[in-house]
Amino acid sequence: MRRPVWSALLGIALIALISPLLRLAVLSLYIFPPLAFLLFFSLPIVYWFVLAIGFAAVAEWIGLRLVRANRLGARLTGAALLIALMLVPVVGLFVMVAVMVVAVGAGTAVLPWQRPLSRHGSLSSR
Repeated sequence: MRRPVWSALLGIALIALISPLLRLAVLSLYIFPPLAFLLFFSLPIVYWFVLAIGFAAVAEWIGLRLVRANRLGARLTGAALLIALMLVPVVGLFVMVAVMVVAVGAGTAVLPWQRPLSRHGSLSSR
């Protein structure tokens, strides 16, 4: 995650896009039920998958800023800090909403371009 502001903007756009897609699923329930079945099951699965990848990216980004460790240690440190902040009664809600918005954007940004960039880097280092 290199640009958290762009990830947040992308996350806001994707969260705003979920509602019309679910309304399309409800509408297609009356018009073409197999499409509704596909939308009702694929949208949440894709959303939560992107959210999990984005949460790992945000946790790693925060962990690398706090602890100069390997990627796994940074990811665990960042995740522990985020979960601890989310458990604070009033502040936790704001932290959770902000992290989830950035995580959706970061998960979408990390997913398609992570592998080709790492292959490029490994080929040029040989």
